[in-house]
Amino acid sequence: VGERQVDGNTVEQSRTYTPKELCEFLTTFQQQPGESLLAWLVRAWDAGAGSLSLVREELNLMSPLSTNAQVQYYLTQLTSVRDGAGNVIVAPTLYQWLCAAVVGAYLSTNELAAAVGAWCTFEEGINVLRQLGVAIGLAGADGPDGVEITWQMKSQILRGASSALKPLLLGTVMPETGTVGALVNNIRDLALVGEPDTKQARAVRNSKGRKLMWTDLLQAGVLRDEINGLSTADLLKQWQRLPADQDNKGDASPPQYEQQLQLTTGGIDALMYTCEFTGALEEKLLCLL
Repeated sequence: VGERQVDGNTVEQSRTYTPKELCEFLTTFQQQPGESLLAWLVRAWDAGAGSLSLVREELNLMSPLSTNAQVQYYLTQLTSVRDGAGNVIVAPTLYQWLCAAVVGAYLSTNELAAAVGAWCTFEEGINVLRQLGVAIGLAGADGPDGVEITWQMKSQILRGASSALKPLLLGTVMPETGTVGALVNNIRDLALVGEPDTKQARAVRNSKGRKLMWTDLLQAGVLRDEINGLSTADLLKQWQRLPADQDNKGDASPPQYEQQLQLTTGGIDALMYTCEFTGALEEKLLCLL
């Protein structure tokens, strides 16, 4: 048990964990050789670092946590962590300690985000997206999934994608305006469609194409705003609720406001999912491919 001054007040702090437990935590949360800082923070978050509160004395027994010399230095020098309002947090979570150390070592997160590279599978893409979420949320020690999606994140995730995946991703990534977690779920829907042995994946593949489902829904009177940006799996669920005589009408010409963006990537011609684009946005999207 110890005492410390927080904003002029004496606060009693109690150590909760034994040295043995702290050693086990170190084994779990220690950065691995060759593991990037953002990948490490994502792994630490998933392992529960956001719910593990530690006083300074406990953190001292978990060393070294980082293989990055700058970050480890700040971890040893930090005496407190403050919240977004500038108030000292009495017993920060391990994730808050780690984020504070990374922010101290890297005043700008752009360097960390720029180091996130190319990816070839959906799971790799999800991990990259969550790493970008960590970079954006570092200052507030926010976990990756609740961070709001930004244009920079969208463009970086598309630039890093393999040429075979870009056409699939464009219609899912660009309309997204929510959180990283929401986009992760939508990308997982795309991954599900690509898995041959799941019931839901077979249902999606055996159904109409996304464009025809979209058109059927619009012709049935569904508002465009209600389906814009939906994942393929969610669009299928909406389409399956249509009356039996409504489907098979998707061969009609789509409404004027829908545009089909023809893209060629890596020698593969891909008719893009129906999305609402402006001319300026089309130019930006084409620059990403």
